[in-house]
Amino acid sequence: MSDIIEKITCAYSIAPRVREYLSDKLKRPSIMTRLEQLKREAEASRELMKTLGVTDICADCARTTDGSGCCSKAIENWYDIPTIILNIFLNVDIPNGNFKRFSKRNTCIFLTDTGCSLLIRYDFCVNYLCDKITFSLLNKEIKRLKRQYGRELYIAWELEQEIWRYLNTHLWKGHLLQGHSLQ
Repeated sequence: MSDIIEKITCAYSIAPRVREYLSDKLKRPSIMTRLEQLKREAEASRELMKTLGVTDICADCARTTDGSGCCSKAIENWYDIPTIILNIFLNVDIPNGNFKRFSKRNTCIFLTDTGCSLLIRYDFCVNYLCDKITFSLLNKEIKRLKRQYGRELYIAWELEQEIWRYLNTHLWKGHLLQGHSLQ
């Protein structure tokens, strides 16, 4: 089983415990507000990418490079359990269970025909702008995009820290959790 499949399986198995741990915190406006803000900012990033044509450039590149570009199979293993859990909390459809359909692919498990299936993405996947993108955008558009990405990534980082705090104090014992590596 690949690292990402183990992380997805682990994330699904511990997400209920993480949600329970955060439930008291989620009742407080600060955490619940941050989760709602994260969803809004991530959706705003996606909409801006679409408006500026970045989504089309990325999807076209992913289709034509067969896994040698930004959405290569190697990228998927950069994803950590807290990022996957945030996507689970936001009801993102993450592959779970039948992984055979992904066994012969060269691209990231989260890549679809229209781009990334995740709402909350790894910072590289959000921040990296290849030459094709930067040459197609005006400087002010790049700055606008990076400002938006910064808002999204900061909130994601805050919430991921809350999840890591739980993992480090309640589940993580220095090596394995129920047979699944956390890092």
